[in-house]
Amino acid sequence: MINKFLKLHELNQQEKYIQQKQKIKSVASIIIMIAIIIFYFYNTFIYPTWNMPFSLVVFCLLILLLLSTNVLIAIYKIIKNKWN
Repeated sequence: MINKFLKLHELNQQEKYIQQKQKIKSVASIIIMIAIIIFYFYNTFIYPTWNMPFSLVVFCLLILLLLSTNVLIAIYKIIKNKWN
């Protein structure tokens, strides 16, 4: 009886972990899409000469900024859940 309860508890922890990974992946993909939209708006309206090296740097910086923020939030949530 106790072993069945422990196995169910482990499965629930694994399912929660899988769900958290899926949420992080979906948020990361949404952030990348937002960065791409910002990149195209930037090239179309703000800097229409399409200076590609500069635009590529801006695009990479936007993605890195958004992803680093997302990763920091995910790490904070994981640490918070471990201590509670």
